[in-house]
Amino acid sequence: MTLPSESRINVHAITALKLLEYSEKQAALIPDEVFNAVGSNPVTTVNLSKNQLSEIPARIVELKESVCDVNLGFNKLSSISLELCLLHRLTHVDVRNNFLTSLPEEMEALTKLQIINLAFNRFKIFPSVLYHIPTLETILLSNNQVGSIDPFQLKKMDKLGTLDLQNNDLLQVPPELGNCETLRTLLLEGNPFRTPRAAILAKGTAAVLEYLRSRIPT
Repeated sequence: MTLPSESRINVHAITALKLLEYSEKQAALIPDEVFNAVGSNPVTTVNLSKNQLSEIPARIVELKESVCDVNLGFNKLSSISLELCLLHRLTHVDVRNNFLTSLPEEMEALTKLQIINLAFNRFKIFPSVLYHIPTLETILLSNNQVGSIDPFQLKKMDKLGTLDLQNNDLLQVPPELGNCETLRTLLLEGNPFRTPRAAILAKGTAAVLEYLRSRIPT
């Protein structure tokens, strides 16, 4: 016999796939039995997307020794809890389509983080803590209201290969961004800046970086 509440939790996924999934339930809170079901199993992936969560469940910290990938996209989060910052093995965080305006400085502790998806939130400024996570390879920050970036801080991020700033409020692209030579994918379309023009953007990242470098005052 399984209790009705337990049948909603895919125990096979926990044991075989190391996946804790409780998504698309329109849940405002994650029931305790979801975390209870994990037991001593080392879960590596947590998917709590497409719910109505206004905060990250505190019990997520119980998974800190194993979890690498957390998906909290399509919820109602307005802040990132410090519990998430204790998940020291995290390599991938997806919090797209929430109500976030900032990230806590404590995220600096995520020393393995490679990919962060912050698209479709409410950031007005580039979250400065990201500059201090040197392992980051991909920052997805499209469809926010970011007005500026610091090219000198970005240049220090020597693993950063993808930076998506489409559909933000960038009034200018600092020419020094051209010195961020690790960037393989730089997406800037949909911002109000005048230069580089669309024709240059259309040529791709290498051409954009070259154009920006040519504009650096000597």
